[in-house]
Amino acid sequence: MSLEPEKRTKLDDAILESLLRESYHGDPKEQYRISSVMNFLESEKDTPAKSKSSFSDPTLRYRLSKRSWLSMALAASLLLVAGLSFFYFTSSNAAYAAVLRSLDVAPKNRTYSIRMVHQRPIWGNREVTADLYLNDKDQIAVRHPGWSRFGELWIGGDSSNGWVVPRFGPAFVGGSEIVGGWLSKKDLPSPYLHVSTILKRMSSAYHLKMNKNTKFLDTASIEESHDPDSYQHIVGELRRVNKSLPSKIELWARLDTGIAQRLQLTWNRAETERGPLQWTFDLVDSAEFPNDWFTVEGHIAASRRIISIKSPDELDDAESVLP
Repeated sequence: MSLEPEKRTKLDDAILESLLRESYHGDPKEQYRISSVMNFLESEKDTPAKSKSSFSDPTLRYRLSKRSWLSMALAASLLLVAGLSFFYFTSSNAAYAAVLRSLDVAPKNRTYSIRMVHQRPIWGNREVTADLYLNDKDQIAVRHPGWSRFGELWIGGDSSNGWVVPRFGPAFVGGSEIVGGWLSKKDLPSPYLHVSTILKRMSSAYHLKMNKNTKFLDTASIEESHDPDSYQHIVGELRRVNKSLPSKIELWARLDTGIAQRLQLTWNRAETERGPLQWTFDLVDSAEFPNDWFTVEGHIAASRRIISIKSPDELDDAESVLP
């Protein structure tokens, strides 16, 4: 079924306007769409008139001429905007692609060293280094130097459950929100212990750009066999103000594999505000772990007691009674 000329004209104009709007989004398929539009216009221009008598009508000839110029003007606008968009979005698209690649190529097992700087307005900043272990099931295990009474402890879990193993006394298990709530009091927001979560948020809540200076802030964490220039450096700036999120996330990804070698999270805090200031994740290795490494049983003796908790306060109570 063919459309009436007037309806066909409106439809064509709507399609061109839609493509013009879409060009602002930096879609990688934009070149194909633009080419299709131009090919269509060329075919319309080259199609012979159906009859001499119809084309000889001055009114119709004027309408066709006007239609042709309007189509070409819209197409030219589309190409112009797409061209400008190409230069604006190329760096951004490459940065997003690098982040998504790091998500896709994560090794089955990874060990990261985390250097954490926490701001404490009264007592001064505290800096600690912990070991983070990850697997492809989004499970984590953390060896943390600990706090005053608990001392060194193991922390772990997944999206549903969490556990805490102090050096002495019973181990504790509970829902991820319960354990996560207690960790937040200790300046350890648990979502940021999941590298995949960081990368996902980086790709959705941050404006990304590729930094030409790909070198690390320092080269201490790079193995001697690795060239600092063989990394992509992606910088993510938070799109909207949200105090619960880092204001900036930086990723250094291996050019050859796409694996996240370093992640750095930076929070923008007032001087009187307590909380994390900067976390730096450095990949150590991708060695295998024991089968029970990501469970509480993997870090306690068989005779040790395990307590199921229903509130973060129970962990505070347990810590308060330690000598």
